[in-house]
Amino acid sequence: MKKALVMLLVAALLAGVFGLAPVRAAEGITIQMTIGSTKAYVNSKEVTLDQPPIIENGRTLVPFRFIGEAIGARIDWDPAKRTVSYVRGDMNIILIIGSTTAFVNSVATKLDVAPKILSGRTVVPVRFVSETIGAKVDWNSNTKMVTVTVSPVVEVVKIGGIYPLSGSNAPMGIGDKQAILLAVDEINANGGIKSLGGAKIEVVFADSEGDPKVAMTAAERLIVKDGVTAILGSILSSTTATIAPVCEKYKTPLVNEGSTSITLTQNGWKYFFRVTPHDGLYCESMFNFLEAVAKKSGKEIKTIGIMYENTLFGKTAADVWKEKAPAHGFKIVADIPYSAGSVDLSSEVLNLKKASPDVIFLASYVQDSILITKTMQTLNCNAKAVVGIDGGQIVPSYIDALGPLANYVSAEARWSPDIKKPLSQKVNAEYYSKYGQNMDGHNARAYTAAIVLYNAIEEAGSTDKEKIRQALVNIYIPPEKIIMTWKGVKFDEFGQNILGTPCIIQIQDQKFKTVYPYDIASADFIFPMPAWSERP
Repeated sequence: MKKALVMLLVAALLAGVFGLAPVRAAEGITIQMTIGSTKAYVNSKEVTLDQPPIIENGRTLVPFRFIGEAIGARIDWDPAKRTVSYVRGDMNIILIIGSTTAFVNSVATKLDVAPKILSGRTVVPVRFVSETIGAKVDWNSNTKMVTVTVSPVVEVVKIGGIYPLSGSNAPMGIGDKQAILLAVDEINANGGIKSLGGAKIEVVFADSEGDPKVAMTAAERLIVKDGVTAILGSILSSTTATIAPVCEKYKTPLVNEGSTSITLTQNGWKYFFRVTPHDGLYCESMFNFLEAVAKKSGKEIKTIGIMYENTLFGKTAADVWKEKAPAHGFKIVADIPYSAGSVDLSSEVLNLKKASPDVIFLASYVQDSILITKTMQTLNCNAKAVVGIDGGQIVPSYIDALGPLANYVSAEARWSPDIKKPLSQKVNAEYYSKYGQNMDGHNARAYTAAIVLYNAIEEAGSTDKEKIRQALVNIYIPPEKIIMTWKGVKFDEFGQNILGTPCIIQIQDQKFKTVYPYDIASADFIFPMPAWSERP
């Protein structure tokens, strides 16, 4: 609405008043004005102004009164209050002659320079009028030219979301969908994409079913049939690996929140952007954590057993663990892959038990994680610590399914509801109010990915995919603007966020507690964890 308004305002000022053919609001418009000159240009067509722009206190002032008259809006002059008010649709702007306070929809706004009357005409700061409603203003100090660029009117920006909304990984996918909808609702309620005139975001979701082939087909359908501008997703590295080439083919930005395989940023993709750190960073952080635990507890940790699903996600994690363990002084004594979605993992857990590692590392999603934990309890497979990576142990459904059995299991995570960060607490409270549960590390990243994509579209001021891609290339979001514990969001040349940092959580009293790094911990890490036979 706001962008449409400024386009109509400018078109009326330089068309209706000065005899130009109207510029349709659905088209972009570029206005060029030079200080002290009555000659101006609208989309390269010359027009003559009856009041030249002036500079006062470093700000450009241009005529304002004729705008509303030309487009049929109501402009009222109150001589007693010395105000000019403009009313059109749902926008109300009040300017006070000689005052640096203006009102936009009753909200007080400070101006750098006050409106004034010149030769019986009210002039206002062009940057205020333009940027308040989303136009871009450029100033050339050499030519003293002001250029106002207004993007075409866009009512809705459609983006796609591909997640496992059915199947064993549905709890994660549904949580991510909910988090994205929360972010979009907040964005739309706060004025939408302001650089596109308040355009609303609409998300078209597709169910990947956790199947790479289904995900690939969904990506093509969203782009070709539904006409989405960009895509959010997916969770599983295996599905993301098939979505990304489709996005590359159609030059469509893909903002990924949670697929952590290192290989995803090693393919030379130009349209792939991952907000989460990859498995290499996360696996490394798990070794750093064990070193810190051993030092603090005074208890020895020498051996590690790894159990992982035989997918891109699991194999990548296992490869990093095996590569990095020796440098940290740890020995891998059990290397146990398993088929994702198995109904019985007894033999795998028995092999893990026989190896008797000090610590067990898991790379598994929620349903498999539940089964592994139950099988460990049944077979009395114990370790000093069980630590998962980016998987099933960090979602509420893991605790819901296991109850007290979930206690003492820990996981490398990206977020936890106990993080002492005001924005994080605020968003989590909104999520809880809407969905009846806390966010988890997966959907906190999905929320963040949606915010990143929104900022890129806002910066691009366009639905042009290449401009959005370039905005993602250049984007920087500081830590205070995101709910994660990260140092912010900034992508490298491979599309990898280089400012992400992990944390370790442990389930205590059936609640997630941040236990590492120690400076952000809300609880002490319980180590070693009690044996299954010693629990109540």
